[in-house]
Amino acid sequence: MPAPKFTGLQALSDREYRRLASGRPDPLPADRAFKAKKLSLDHYDSRWDRKRGTAMRLTGVLLRESDQAMQDRVCADREATKTYRNAAGWLEHEAELLRKSAKLHDLAVARLTAVLARCNGEASAS
Repeated sequence: MPAPKFTGLQALSDREYRRLASGRPDPLPADRAFKAKKLSLDHYDSRWDRKRGTAMRLTGVLLRESDQAMQDRVCADREATKTYRNAAGWLEHEAELLRKSAKLHDLAVARLTAVLARCNGEASAS
């Protein structure tokens, strides 16, 4: 399935985040098939965006370089080598966080798809 354009989805995400972060969740239907998942939404604030974006920008810079150009940069001196060794550890940590985030995305998609199917079922029954 091709990735849809997310025009408007950022606004939806921001609106729903603010609604949940404000502590005023909508009432849930009694017949739902899954339980709410406890997540700290404060964990996903603008600092989270900045950290993930910074890691991805560094990843982009590193992937654009040839092996020789990267070696010249990384091995330029001891301080550069130490910095890039730390960067490798940081990017490894970021990759693990993004794998966990991807699992949450998959779970959200599955739940949303199930609810959308119910919506379609209700609409066709009407």
